[in-house]
Amino acid sequence: MTVASGPVALDDAQRAVVERVAHPGHGPVLVLAGPGTGKTTAVAGLLALLAEQAGAGAQPRVALTAPTGKAAARLQEA
Repeated sequence: MTVASGPVALDDAQRAVVERVAHPGHGPVLVLAGPGTGKTTAVAGLLALLAEQAGAGAQPRVALTAPTGKAAARLQEA
């Protein structure tokens, strides 16, 4: 599976995380990175990809994340 493009712009490192985590049957993943490295953006990209893969008829799911104010503002700009 590859993430070519989508509603969330990802850099190469973020794309690699999203592709690995979105693989069917994959377990939990811990991403360690400093502030401002794009962790929240990667999570948003993963959620967008999973929603796209599930399609319109899929079971509803809920995902929660608590980005910082700065991260939230950057996501709104995208």
